[in-house]
Amino acid sequence: MKKIALFSALILTLTGCNIISHDTKDVAADRIARPAFMVDRMIKTDMFELKAWERMHTRYAPATIYIEGDGKHWEKDVDIAHRWFDQGNTPANPVGLHLASRDLSANLGYLARPCQYIYNPEEKGCTALYWGSRRYSRDVVNSYHQALDEMKARYNLTDIHLVGFDGGAVIASYLAAERKDIKSLRTVAGVLNHSFITAERGLDPLTGSLNPIEIAPQLATIPQIHFIGGADEMVTPGVYHSFRQAMGLSDCIHYSMVQDASHYLGWVDKWPDLLKIQPSCRYGAPADFDASAHRAMHNKGMKKGYSK
Repeated sequence: MKKIALFSALILTLTGCNIISHDTKDVAADRIARPAFMVDRMIKTDMFELKAWERMHTRYAPATIYIEGDGKHWEKDVDIAHRWFDQGNTPANPVGLHLASRDLSANLGYLARPCQYIYNPEEKGCTALYWGSRRYSRDVVNSYHQALDEMKARYNLTDIHLVGFDGGAVIASYLAAERKDIKSLRTVAGVLNHSFITAERGLDPLTGSLNPIEIAPQLATIPQIHFIGGADEMVTPGVYHSFRQAMGLSDCIHYSMVQDASHYLGWVDKWPDLLKIQPSCRYGAPADFDASAHRAMHNKGMKKGYSK
């Protein structure tokens, strides 16, 4: 009986920690989104409910939609007990949401990943597979198709510009390949070939997940730019280059190396400047992002009493 009581107490303690963790992450996300006048809601799809933050001002106009990353499931040493209780891998640092909050587009949307910001995941179609080996499955991609359709109908949107961070790049790539209303694609530390990553890091392959490298030729006519962190040890430049090679001839794909950015850090403050690099189907790739020039401008702004 004592062992049962101790086990029950442990479960309650861990569950309580999980609730606090979710509350903290929700509050943190709101603090990122609300200063950018983004309002949250849930979007129901056949398989999942997806958390969204939106700022939509102009009907019958395009929108820029951001798709969040995976969390930290590219790490080699994942605490299985913590993963079980931290259902859905809601990120403590939602880089995708941070990036969206720095975007001045009149129509702006952000979509979390399945099972993120969900309190009762067992009732929302969530199992560990959907933040594990099936995180990029056909079921997941179809849910985002439905979410975009719902957003377009709700706000009378015309076209969509997609931005995918980390594993959000997988979802964004498939949406761009399979839809007629995607006008551009940007990825940040994007997982454009997860087989390359799992092999390079000695991880199990993501069985049951779609892989952008398999549809690279279908994206050859989509204006796109892929931002690579020069200090990113998780999604290395080889990921992009394998994807680029698989695409074949195209003037629409470009990349920019951001030298002092890692996988999770070094993106947000630079994002307004990086957004000025427009995806286009023209010959010649954008130059690498000049981090030193960015820092000089930022420091100059601080001396004048404002922060960029």
